[in-house]
Amino acid sequence: MKKVLSVVLALAMMLGLCGTAFASVSQADIVGVWNMDMNAILNMMGEDEETIETMKPFLSMMKCTMEFTAEGTYAMKTSFLGQEENMEGNYELADGKISMDGGDFADATIENDVLTIMENDTALTFTRAGAESESTEMSEDEQMAAFLALIGGMEGLDDEGNEGGEEVAAGAGKLEVVSENGMFVKGYSNYYYVFAKVQNTGDAALRIDECKLTVLDEAGAEIASRDYGDTFARFLKPGESTFVKIYADVGEATPAAYQLTVTQNDNVYSEDVRYPADAEMLLNVDEGWTVGNYMVALVSNDTDEVLYDVEVAMALLDNDGRIVYIDDKSCFDVGIPAGSDIYVSREIPEEFIEYFNTNGVKLQSVEAFAYKEVDLDW
Repeated sequence: MKKVLSVVLALAMMLGLCGTAFASVSQADIVGVWNMDMNAILNMMGEDEETIETMKPFLSMMKCTMEFTAEGTYAMKTSFLGQEENMEGNYELADGKISMDGGDFADATIENDVLTIMENDTALTFTRAGAESESTEMSEDEQMAAFLALIGGMEGLDDEGNEGGEEVAAGAGKLEVVSENGMFVKGYSNYYYVFAKVQNTGDAALRIDECKLTVLDEAGAEIASRDYGDTFARFLKPGESTFVKIYADVGEATPAAYQLTVTQNDNVYSEDVRYPADAEMLLNVDEGWTVGNYMVALVSNDTDEVLYDVEVAMALLDNDGRIVYIDDKSCFDVGIPAGSDIYVSREIPEEFIEYFNTNGVKLQSVEAFAYKEVDLDW
């Protein structure tokens, strides 16, 4: 416990960054929220290799963010087991360099949304929030359970804190964003869309809880947000994935970046049973007076009973494998006979076709799955 607290204390002291500054950055570069790579902390402390390996699980429960504003202020937040330490201060730019709280200058660079600071010959790295796929944070209960498991394992205690016990790791679901893509599509409204694919990489089922999108301008200021998105199949078994679709109206503002957050809940009371679905795209279909563009899925009932009320989620992919459109089709009150198939389709909106043509997006394929949410038998 003392070792953990010393790491937390050292982390808070170092991440204050008093007396530290950056080089080769402009205000447009630095403004925004940055997530710190926690792995460099122990290296800075000069611990031996065995101690570093022991402490890594504790660092995985910590999170540190730095936010720089266009007004010349910064805010640092460090969290561990539900406890937070906050620190605020000022930074000043001059000749492409930045000094924090009047401190001396230190070397730093920004490349591909990664901020690197050299501190005592050790590189500290921060990744701009939203620039990479981010896994869901642990809840306080999950953090405490993991913390007690680690402490018990190191001290030779059982799960009730008694000596001589053998640690048994409980299964847990883990939600990860495996791909995401942001697009500013102008139509009747000016919407910023984010399409993503998330997967349960853990070893127990989970439920997708919440989805939030924050859209930022070039200065890193929030211009729009939405706290509800379509996640289609909410209940994921280990290894299963689903799509996420969320958008926000930015009005007349110009979006430059976004932050996507998808959270999980371990309270699993239903399951989404999956069924086979093969999908394709049909482009420039002659409909007489116009042309249409569609995603089409062939859904198969591989059971021995009539299958009712199936949902079908479809994602349109470009040549680079990015999701550029998502839609779903509900087969409410429609029955698929045992061993039979049914075709479903969704039209790709004209504003998206115009976006693809204007931005040189080459469409490649459609990925789809069919599912039905059913209550678990207890």
